[in-house]
Amino acid sequence: MGKHVDKFISAPFWKQIGILLFFLIVSGAVFWCLGHVLQSNEKDPYVTEMDKLKLEVQSIKSESQPVQNEKIGKSGSAWYIISRLIDPGYIGESETEWYSFIITIFGWLCCTVFLIALITNAYEVRIEKIKNGLVRYSFKNHYVIIGHNEMTVGIIKKIRAGKLDVDKDSAIIVHSQCETSKLRSFLKERLSDQEEKHLYFYRGERETREQLDPLHLNKAKIVFILGEQNEIGVDSGNVECVNIIKEIKKASSEKQKEQIKKLPCYLFLKEQTTFKLLQQYDMEIEIHKYIELQTFNLYENWARMVLSGEKLSGEQNYSIVFDKVAFDKTKKDLRFLILGFNRMEKALAIQTARVAHFGNGQKTLITIIDKNARELENSFLSKYPGLKSMQDIGFDFIEDLADSKETRKKIEEWAQKDELLTAAVCFRNPDTSLFIGLDLPRIVYGQKVPVLIRQEYLHGFASSINKSPVFEKVNFFGMLSDTCNFDFHRDDYAKSLHEAYLKELESFGKRDLTKPSHQDWEYLPEQYRWSNRYPVDIYPVKQKVLKKLSNIYDEGKIEGYLQLLKDVMRMYFENASKNESARSRLWDSLSPEGKNVAKDIDIMAKIEHERWISEKVLAGWSYATERYENLLRHLHPDLVPFEELSEEKKMYDRTPSIKMFELKLGSEKGN
Repeated sequence: MGKHVDKFISAPFWKQIGILLFFLIVSGAVFWCLGHVLQSNEKDPYVTEMDKLKLEVQSIKSESQPVQNEKIGKSGSAWYIISRLIDPGYIGESETEWYSFIITIFGWLCCTVFLIALITNAYEVRIEKIKNGLVRYSFKNHYVIIGHNEMTVGIIKKIRAGKLDVDKDSAIIVHSQCETSKLRSFLKERLSDQEEKHLYFYRGERETREQLDPLHLNKAKIVFILGEQNEIGVDSGNVECVNIIKEIKKASSEKQKEQIKKLPCYLFLKEQTTFKLLQQYDMEIEIHKYIELQTFNLYENWARMVLSGEKLSGEQNYSIVFDKVAFDKTKKDLRFLILGFNRMEKALAIQTARVAHFGNGQKTLITIIDKNARELENSFLSKYPGLKSMQDIGFDFIEDLADSKETRKKIEEWAQKDELLTAAVCFRNPDTSLFIGLDLPRIVYGQKVPVLIRQEYLHGFASSINKSPVFEKVNFFGMLSDTCNFDFHRDDYAKSLHEAYLKELESFGKRDLTKPSHQDWEYLPEQYRWSNRYPVDIYPVKQKVLKKLSNIYDEGKIEGYLQLLKDVMRMYFENASKNESARSRLWDSLSPEGKNVAKDIDIMAKIEHERWISEKVLAGWSYATERYENLLRHLHPDLVPFEELSEEKKMYDRTPSIKMFELKLGSEKGN
């Protein structure tokens, strides 16, 4: 009996109501029949002779048939039964007190106790479902965050701050396997009331279509796939989630028989190894048909933002990193010092090697001080066999503690020599980073050396310390709230660079559609997309170089400068295949301004070539002659200085540099 009761009270609300109504109908029918039986066997003791006389008088007055005794037969009427069952407090008269008592008890149990219990239970179940993230709603033009980790708060804050150039008041769905009550409390403590507005929680997995369908992804604005905090295999789960979203979009497209707009999707990859793999080996090509995919990694993303001179987090200004590169005649080398080495620091070191190119003979020395430096050095040399091909980039591994006497002495010597020094303190423990970063030799702060200190959150002491004149050049990075830059515009620049490259190939008659790198952007493998993204990162460095070295570049006369760039580039294109003598005569025919612009173009092209060499080396490539060039073995003959390239190959470096300037300077002029 108990299991049947439990099954009833745990059934869905409408099923419980149906059972209750069925019970009322059956019990009502039973009592109706019983009332008729009682009516035929008993006389109503409450009908007196006076009552009968009154009824007869009433009948005579109305000149109608004699009225039947309204009391008689009341126990057997349907209305009487219904009144007693629905309203147990109804004081009706009956010829049988025990019979009325039984109906009242049944009505009390069914309509008062059970019905109120059902309604209360339905309310509590609904509330419990909402608390547990089991209620689903219909949305459109909304944001979806799949998974929850330390970046969730930052993403919500950026959406609400309008960083995505879309409606910041749209609904946000957080779909996570976490216990919803804990997740709700976690976010409530970190978000304002305005930021919490229109925030909905779904509890579920991300690796099944049944769990993702209720998110209405076809109508969403942007999807963020984060995975769960401390989850094993988070990257594999996130990639599988992308595949499921692709299937959802594909099915919807086939159902509507039209091409659906691509869904912007940010894919978080926790491991740098996975991030690197997806840079070199493409995901299913069909994914790019339905999804505008942007992969990012916590460490790689921060390295790109810091070393590209972006301004984030209010007071933080990362453009200072290369400010001390004076580009003077002494051509002092730049030393990028990294104290402590882990995943964040590895990303900084590699990104520095990608962008710290100045085209004037200056060298960047990346110095890593760590207690396991020798082991790190061996690992670097084994993974990147072509390090020596980077003539303007060097790595220096020093095995020591970051706060040892010897280390402090070295840092003091580097600062005293007025070297172009930048220091990055990157320990995983924020307090350790803060202590060491603010306790470097005093000459570091006196010489205005840029100091970068890793912090997970910008609060407390870290939020105000760089307002002090002593720490004017101290900036913090690595904050979890600024992990994702939400910038699909970078890909717009990358697409334009690739289009310029394809046009250049066509102009030389060398575009080969059988080659993966010669495909249109939509079908371009991921490794070649990244080859167009990294030139965007180095643009700020090129602009600094022009400001220091150019005799003609003037930010106040951008339009004229752009026209000169186009004119000289046209000359380069027309004469790339001519002999040296013919090019020399054309050079002599250029105006002084044209010659200066040509020098600017080659400086930028040289920087681009140095960047390209670093990109290849850090992807595992080595130098080989034309005879031994091998794509599978990552051997390439162009890993040589810019001056040793043929004029035709130099054009491959000139074109992206000038195209990037046309795009960037053109947009700045428009602003």
